[in-house]
Amino acid sequence: MSAKKHIYNWFSRFFQSFGKHLLSIVFVSIIFIVFRLPQINDLVLIMIQDKNDFKIMLGFYALIIIFAFLIANLHLLLKPNNRTKKIRFQEGFWQIVRTLLYNLNPEDEKEQYLNVESDNSGVIPPSQLEVLFPKLLATIFILSVAFAVDTAYYEFYGDNILPKDNWAFLILAVIMILATSNWVAKVVQSISNETINKTVPIVVAAICFFSIFILGTMNEGGRPEDFKRLFYSILALALLFYTLSVSYHPWLLYLKRKYGLIFGLLLITAKLILYGILFWNPELDLGSPLNIILVCLGSLYMVFMGLRIAGSYSGWPVFPIIFIGAIISTVFVAKSETFTHYEINKVKSDIDVANRISLDEYADRWIENRLAAINLRDSITRYPIVLVSSEGGGSRAGHWSLLVQSYLYKNNPNYFHKHLFSLTGASGGSVGNNLFHTVAYENRVKKDPTIFNSTDTTFDYQASRFYSHDYISASIAALLGNDLLASIITWGPSKDRGNLLDEQWEKSFKCYFGFDGLSRAFVKPAIENEEFVPPLLVTNTTKVHSGKLNLMSNVSFEKAPTTENQPTSFQFEDLLCLIQEKHIDSTIKQSTAMRLNASFPYISPNARIKEVGQFGDSGYYDNVGGVVTRRLEEALLSALKRANLTAKEVEIVHLILTNNPNLEEMCCNLKPKEKDSISFASQLISPAKMVIQATFAHPNDFIDAAPDSFKIESKRTKITPSKRKMFFELYAQDMTEYCPIIPLGRYLSKDALRSLEQRLKEDEVATRLNALLKKMDSI
Repeated sequence: MSAKKHIYNWFSRFFQSFGKHLLSIVFVSIIFIVFRLPQINDLVLIMIQDKNDFKIMLGFYALIIIFAFLIANLHLLLKPNNRTKKIRFQEGFWQIVRTLLYNLNPEDEKEQYLNVESDNSGVIPPSQLEVLFPKLLATIFILSVAFAVDTAYYEFYGDNILPKDNWAFLILAVIMILATSNWVAKVVQSISNETINKTVPIVVAAICFFSIFILGTMNEGGRPEDFKRLFYSILALALLFYTLSVSYHPWLLYLKRKYGLIFGLLLITAKLILYGILFWNPELDLGSPLNIILVCLGSLYMVFMGLRIAGSYSGWPVFPIIFIGAIISTVFVAKSETFTHYEINKVKSDIDVANRISLDEYADRWIENRLAAINLRDSITRYPIVLVSSEGGGSRAGHWSLLVQSYLYKNNPNYFHKHLFSLTGASGGSVGNNLFHTVAYENRVKKDPTIFNSTDTTFDYQASRFYSHDYISASIAALLGNDLLASIITWGPSKDRGNLLDEQWEKSFKCYFGFDGLSRAFVKPAIENEEFVPPLLVTNTTKVHSGKLNLMSNVSFEKAPTTENQPTSFQFEDLLCLIQEKHIDSTIKQSTAMRLNASFPYISPNARIKEVGQFGDSGYYDNVGGVVTRRLEEALLSALKRANLTAKEVEIVHLILTNNPNLEEMCCNLKPKEKDSISFASQLISPAKMVIQATFAHPNDFIDAAPDSFKIESKRTKITPSKRKMFFELYAQDMTEYCPIIPLGRYLSKDALRSLEQRLKEDEVATRLNALLKKMDSI
């Protein structure tokens, strides 16, 4: 056969293999994409830092191997092979079981050929491509996980473990693809001999096994060497898997036939059991969100392949029918009024929200309550009144908002008790506002400045302890399990991931702050007595049906008066009123209000409220709460005017807590891109990119225009990495400083939290916050 024809035949068979293994290719692609998301970088560090990292790492490797084994072998059950035995029901139960197990032990095309080769039956040997393609996919899956660690290393330290990681990944993939050619196989065979063929796989497998064990389980708490060891250990895992998969050494074949099936079935069964438990209890702790992802996606792969196998043996297109039917069902289920899986949990309320005082009345009472302090100032000092606006951005934004205000409270409790007029924001930033307001309000009598201090030597603030909790694993498990089922058949065995998040916040809050503050009704009297009028907390959400901003607050918002400076009035919907109109005496918990404000898909579902609507992240409308802050400022200015107070006597201060969205500028090791450089996106991803960029760009209009504003921005800040004591020390390198990843997810590593605490101590932040404190101290 000519070289040209050989290449043509190889390409033809190669693309035919794509069609045969399309489902496996889809899942490998999903893993590649998921493990390259920015949030994964921090999750890798979290896994390394965990005190039980030895157990977690063993589970991580086991789950990778199981997934790879399924990709490489599960397709063999799609059709009977030459050694398949018929099940004879008259032979008895145990014989049926033995026959079934015999049939389940898959043999690939080359194993089948080797079994009949001695019969001189003239069977044509299978092509390299046919045998190796699924094993190639499985190995690429493992490599995609390995190079995700390299990507994380780059984000942390500004360099790659291997130069040009994308090219390195591509080169390895190309080498394995070329190895599927019969011509390459003949070349390799011509330069080797029987001794090499029998010895090399065993030696390589032994070296890889001990390398994985040594490199992958000797973490020191997040040092650069930990990433390198993890990367090389997963590379060794890929080499081990590929070597054992393509080797047909008699010993290995014997071990596979004797013990491979039992071992494989035990691991696969354990994985399916874990997935089943996650259906009933998504909060099951598997040590790492990465393990949750592997369990769920691997189990879904088995389910889909099981449907394909059932179709193969029955002659019916089982998989397409069920898959298409499930998609159609989700459309009708989502529109159904009887579908209550994502319904929020409501609680009883003793307050008639229709009788709440108005925003203008509240502003008058707030000024009146502080009028004596305002009049006590000296003639040249202005009384500072603070309005907080917190930008969104996941746990990073919530932690930063709570952290900055904890710093202010720690240094002067009067920040909350005398000078803070309002708190609003969006998404994670507003969650931080809610946490701060709840704790400070509970402490309104004691005024203990240490209330936000950490009792753990790892952190300075309780904010870091609260945000060190894993708020992502249960959501991932529910998204890929319970909620997926419920979206198809209207019922799931456990609570949806939104309500699970509510409960997780409530439990963590009670654990770290010592009281049950988030499970209470959100609405309470704006003013309980004349001695203290607390700051106003406004939490926002976006209505899916109309795109309008809905507010949740202890006061009622009326139409703002039109002025020359502000000709357009701000109009909002009052969500608490809408709920109570349809559900008498009912309201929502504070944790639910926080979640309605921070439900950015897909990890958090849009919440449903029967007869009211569907609600999502407030960041879609305004990612810093500037629109609401302007309305609050209007009410405050009007109240000051009615109290005959002028700009000479009071000073309005906008405390704007932002999160730098520019990843290049956030990184301490990388240079920012030139301002005039443009990176074009493909038509495939540009719509989603535009939504995200617009979400984070709109707040800048308010931030840039806010007068007398104190803009306090979170940034990645250098720290010394954490280090855990070990029984022995193999490395004696200095603990070099680095910049941790601070992702937009719901799980932050210890170093990410410590980095934000360190940011508070930087001159850029500390100087501004201390200047604000000085304004308050002078009163």
